[in-house]
Amino acid sequence: MKILSVYVRHFRSVESTELLRCGGLNVLIGKNNAGKSNLLSAIEHVLNHLKRGAVSAPWAVRRPVEEFTDRDRTSPIQFGIQFDLPGVTNEALRAALAPGAPHLAKSIEQIKNFSSVSFVISASVEGESSFIYVQQITVGSIVNGTDGIATEGIKHLTVPQSTASELNRIFRAAAEHGRDLSAVQDLISDRRRLERRFQRPKDDPATLFYEYEMRRTQPRPELAKRVESIYRSAETPEAFLGALEPVVAEIKAKVETEAGRETSTPLETFAGAAKAPPEYVTWLMQLFGSVSVLHFEEEKQRIGRSEAESLLQLKTKRGGPERMNAVQTIVRGLLGVHIDAFRDDDRSPAEMDVDQFLVEANGAGIREALRIVLDLELKCPQLVLVEEPEVHLHPGLARVVANYLREKSPDIQMFVTTHSTEFVDSVSFQNAYLVSKDAGGKTNCQLVEAEEEALRIPAELGLRLSTVFMFDRLLFVEGPSDEGVLRLLAQKLGIDLTRCNLGFVQMGGVKNFANFAADATLDLLSRRQVLMWFVVDRDEMEHEDVKRMMGRLGARAALEVLECRELENYLLNEDAISGFLKEKLRAAKKEPDSVTPDAVAAAVRKAVTELKPEVVRLRWQKRLLAPIYLQSRQKTGSPEDRIKAATEELAQRLQSAEKVCSELEADVNRCWDTEQTNLVPGTLVLEKVATSFGAKFSKHSGDSEKLAALMPATGISNQIKLLLKKVTKDSA
Repeated sequence: MKILSVYVRHFRSVESTELLRCGGLNVLIGKNNAGKSNLLSAIEHVLNHLKRGAVSAPWAVRRPVEEFTDRDRTSPIQFGIQFDLPGVTNEALRAALAPGAPHLAKSIEQIKNFSSVSFVISASVEGESSFIYVQQITVGSIVNGTDGIATEGIKHLTVPQSTASELNRIFRAAAEHGRDLSAVQDLISDRRRLERRFQRPKDDPATLFYEYEMRRTQPRPELAKRVESIYRSAETPEAFLGALEPVVAEIKAKVETEAGRETSTPLETFAGAAKAPPEYVTWLMQLFGSVSVLHFEEEKQRIGRSEAESLLQLKTKRGGPERMNAVQTIVRGLLGVHIDAFRDDDRSPAEMDVDQFLVEANGAGIREALRIVLDLELKCPQLVLVEEPEVHLHPGLARVVANYLREKSPDIQMFVTTHSTEFVDSVSFQNAYLVSKDAGGKTNCQLVEAEEEALRIPAELGLRLSTVFMFDRLLFVEGPSDEGVLRLLAQKLGIDLTRCNLGFVQMGGVKNFANFAADATLDLLSRRQVLMWFVVDRDEMEHEDVKRMMGRLGARAALEVLECRELENYLLNEDAISGFLKEKLRAAKKEPDSVTPDAVAAAVRKAVTELKPEVVRLRWQKRLLAPIYLQSRQKTGSPEDRIKAATEELAQRLQSAEKVCSELEADVNRCWDTEQTNLVPGTLVLEKVATSFGAKFSKHSGDSEKLAALMPATGISNQIKLLLKKVTKDSA
């Protein structure tokens, strides 16, 4: 029996939300404190209450008022779960209804057409009493309306809150007598202990129930006093037990009387109004509540003796060794370790080995992963709730566990919460839910739809899926060094990029701008209200290039074109470069004495001057080697005509090559005196400067980031400052 949908209202941070169309693996994605765990708690509350089989019962939470959204008790908490209704259960339900409702034979027959059953559970507080109850049971679906969670279909039970309150009082009264009964039965079941008590003097001040105070039940004071009186007057254990028989019978009668008490106000059943829940309600509740559940909370229990005992038992059970071997194979394949269990002797506890070391001697990541894998393999649950499975797992192991959960999900339904980008990127978005908080701090849950193939676009581009769903703002940059440099410069300026939930996307060069700025990708991110900026180097970009890029983005994203040729130009600071070169030279065991800020400044000026011809060449190359597209929507004519036109254009370019070069050289000369440091490739300048001092600069080896880490805050360009402030504006 699988969960098809979950609805929650007025519970903790959830005012009203739902998990729709649940599947095998359901991943709840969201930041810390978004409310993901509250949704798992809602599922657990429903299952725990159904398992009790009581329509209304005390709500066993520490502080009931804290469970209500904004502590507002005027509206009840509601949980709704729609389960699938297997054919065999459907048939059994119809058979259970038939004897009590022969006049509704046609309605009973209609149940055959339904494939789901829905439970709406509500929790309320009245005075000092808090209770949880079944508000509705319906063969059919759930509707999350403006007035609360309701159901559509054939209703089998409807309980008003006033009736639920009365049922809770009946349950509590029966439970009190039940505890009395358990206390007395515990007392008389331990014959040896009872005989030892009768060997003591009757004037022993210790009461009969004193040594039972730490046990699971305690009788009410009046019963304890009554039993104590019988004990004091009895001469033998047999006389005591005989005198207790009518007491036990009396308590049993009270339990039956209270449990069978009718309510003064009616509840609605399948057959009509009634003043007591019919038997099929208890059967239905316990049937769906009996689903075996494993809940892995964020702080998971330590793996150890119980798992070792389970493995050890497999070695001695029929068919167990084969099962043990299968579990060992799964663990070895997933985690790359060998597990085994042993016992030093018959009296010592079982212990588990991981690669011939006790499990406690292994890292937290392996222990956490084993906790999940062994519980699923050995306990075989039907439903698993997992909170933050990535805790203590490095990214590679997180992906392994995620893949394992996905492989198990056809047989075990799972609800997994995560805020790990590594875990999100490794899961399927068949059943993924984005959990976030709105401006009022209330939890919202949104099913991630296929969105007309839109989700395939980020994957094809190499965009991590977590980028689409885990960040509120995205900064598209050309490469990894750009991201590293901007992060470090932000730190220097005291700007917190994480506070505004900003993520970086590396495009792999401006040549890929059109792919990342595709309409489908921009529309997808815009619908998710993700703010976007594209930061690109100036390079040899001309006004028309910038205009075309801005036109592609429209109002959906902002374009930031650097004033300098590339980001490394903003790192041409003599203090930072001198510190960088000294570190390089010391690492190479060379003397850095010749490296001073003045010497570096002179080397930078020399390198810039030497690179003037390169500035002209790069512009000339871009102009002459601009691509010619033979096939596009704008091209018309036959293939022969298109080839001929392209050939003529190439000939014209070749003929005007020298003229174009002269024009570009004149353009560079006109602005060289004031703009030379901005025009030259910053990377080439840094390479030349480093070489002149006997060192090396490599952008691809992380040297840009090292240089950025040495930049003084006062040396950071105003354009970079404005850019970083712009992308983090209003993030408080």
